[in-house]
Amino acid sequence: MRSFLPTTRRRPRLRALLVGTAALAMTVFAVPAHADGPVVPGPGWNMARITQAGPVAAGQTSFSYTPHSHGAGVNAYVIDSGLDYGNSDLGGRAALGYDTFGGDGQPCPTANATDGADPRHGTEVADVLGGTQYGVANQVRLWSVKVADCGNVPHANFLAGINWVAAHHISPAIAVISRNDMGAGYIGQDNDLAQAVNALADSGVFVAVSAGNVGANDNPISCFIICLGNGPERYAVDNPPANAGHALVVMAMDRTDQAPDNSTYTQADGCTSTWSTAFGGEIYAPGVAIPTVFGTACGTSEAAPMAAGVAALYKATYGDVSSAALKTWIFDHATANAITNNPPEQGGNNLTYTPNLLLNTGGL
Repeated sequence: MRSFLPTTRRRPRLRALLVGTAALAMTVFAVPAHADGPVVPGPGWNMARITQAGPVAAGQTSFSYTPHSHGAGVNAYVIDSGLDYGNSDLGGRAALGYDTFGGDGQPCPTANATDGADPRHGTEVADVLGGTQYGVANQVRLWSVKVADCGNVPHANFLAGINWVAAHHISPAIAVISRNDMGAGYIGQDNDLAQAVNALADSGVFVAVSAGNVGANDNPISCFIICLGNGPERYAVDNPPANAGHALVVMAMDRTDQAPDNSTYTQADGCTSTWSTAFGGEIYAPGVAIPTVFGTACGTSEAAPMAAGVAALYKATYGDVSSAALKTWIFDHATANAITNNPPEQGGNNLTYTPNLLLNTGGL
């Protein structure tokens, strides 16, 4: 496989206009973007895809996943909405790391969730990373770092959770952040999130961050930017903390090896009816119709923990290395030119760019 290592993180080009000073007073929400579909037993297409060079067969319904490494001995920090320690697929390997709200690190009760927030989000992310049946690294130790509660993600809590992991992690360690402050980076806000994530990565914790995604109901004004042609899902914006250059920023792709771009999926896929990943990142990973203990799910929220899982496999196999060295290994072992509709670096309304690299376990 061809090696490809970008020397710098490419940034979306400036093509959008800010919507005016009144909009700047609006709240920026750190949001996950996914939905759940029916429960699918066994490893899914996503697990097979990251172990092979070519796409999965169109009609294939059962898959195998047998890594040589399972992530044993690695500590995985899930910076999200809390973990359900009793969840059957977390295998008794989940525990409290830090609850920024002073609780026990478990999710908000569903009945108390607001703004359409799914309190299962953190557990689902952990399941994709390290679930016994559905996880990439199914023997990692999972730590709950709760920064979201009932749909509320205060900026101070988000920052506190990241900083806590930097100060208190147990090595070897990896972390996943599947939340973004949509649009804030475009107007220069939340640089402290990027700085904190960079410091976390520099402390020895490999960090995978979701690039961000948008759905049919997203209002571009809430992101402080305007629609940019070709449908409501095309934005040009940095998406903190996906603007942290020392983390691995992960985009999503589907089982046909395409990046969702104003695409229509069914609710059974776990997606909203129209959904895309339009922010740009450093690598692709499976993120559509991803099996979890709750059902199938969609989003870069699912792609990021897959990459974190591969990092855990690496550390369990080869030991602790710097985040920069591990990023290089992941780039070098990725499948090149797999994404058939990868947006070009320049031209038209494709205002974001991701190198045409697809996550692969590299035989781990």
